Amino acid sequence: MGKDQKGRELGRGIIQLPNKSYQGRFTYQGKRYAVYHRTLTGVTEKLRNTRYEIEHGAPGMGSTPSLDFWFDLWLNKYKSLSVKQGTVDTYHNYYVNYLSPSLGQMKLANISPYNLQQLFYDLRQSGYSNNTVHLCYTLLNSLFKQACRLNLLQHNPVQKIELPRQHSAPRQQALSRTEQEIFLSYARKSPYFPVYSLALLTGMRVGELRALRWCDVDLPNASLMVTGTIKYTKQQGCFRDSPKTASSYRKIPLLPKAIELLEDLQNKQPHPESQANERPQLEDMDKLVFPSKSGKPLCHGVLNADINKIVAYINEKAGIPFPPMTPHSLRHTFSTRCMESGMAPKVLQSILGHQNFSTTMDLYSHVLPDQKKAEMKKLRFGYL
Repeated sequence: MGKDQKGRELGRGIIQLPNKSYQGRFTYQGKRYAVYHRTLTGVTEKLRNTRYEIEHGAPGMGSTPSLDFWFDLWLNKYKSLSVKQGTVDTYHNYYVNYLSPSLGQMKLANISPYNLQQLFYDLRQSGYSNNTVHLCYTLLNSLFKQACRLNLLQHNPVQKIELPRQHSAPRQQALSRTEQEIFLSYARKSPYFPVYSLALLTGMRVGELRALRWCDVDLPNASLMVTGTIKYTKQQGCFRDSPKTASSYRKIPLLPKAIELLEDLQNKQPHPESQANERPQLEDMDKLVFPSKSGKPLCHGVLNADINKIVAYINEKAGIPFPPMTPHSLRHTFSTRCMESGMAPKVLQSILGHQNFSTTMDLYSHVLPDQKKAEMKKLRFGYL
């Protein structure tokens, strides 16, 4: 048994995490379970209760467990069976950061619609994004639904609340053709220029580009397969996960410029055998198309920072007004170029890997001003 940073004995199955919180783990019938808490006393109690419930099939705190206890049980025993590990880690992080501080110690049966309405009001007033608020709502709703199915509760209090009015989130803007040319000209000296170029030529998500392997690229047949994405969580670190949805598994035809870019990149990279003993690879991530200097996947934050640096240079040094952008702007820009060229919506949906056709059609409702003017001119000629 180890000790925490204060020198206290941790107990069997308990470790202290880098953020100073605690994790308790145990295995029962070949399945691993984990609980988390900010304090050593809290994680010890949660570990004891969860172990009892798993081994005896009944809540260790009677018929009305606390929300903290029920969340750990729900996440480990029920939700983890139906979602990806990355989603499990996301739910855990959201719960610990946004829900547990105000509701965690309350008994499940004592949490009222008023308590939940106040929670979401506080989240909105604190300036959290629409995505954060909605994910917290989805998490709680699923958690309480499961409690109702198991007769721990008669009613789901989440169903009786109204989410506060949403803030208007700024829409991700695509670059115009001129802006695209300016960005590429100033990004050419960046070590990540090939990433930006392939994003503009394929519309791939940033995580998909970071997870792209040479075995996914078929240059003779001018195509590539999207087979994974890169995720990062505090619990697991960096890992390769399955794509966002089933429709995200897809084949993308390659334009001549993309083939030329990949061939040039392949010729410049060290031969695989020469890197074998120099660059430690993570599981299922060997021979990445865009590895970092250490051979691991590129960090999303590094790409963000590099794009911010390029945009700042364009604005400040070159004196050219240029809009803020993120790596995802490149995917949106690709979509816009496809729409401008008249690509059929169903074809674009397949290339982008959208699960719902409505998501693709929503892009068509936000075309650039120049495109709107061009289409209106066609209509004008029809009237005259």
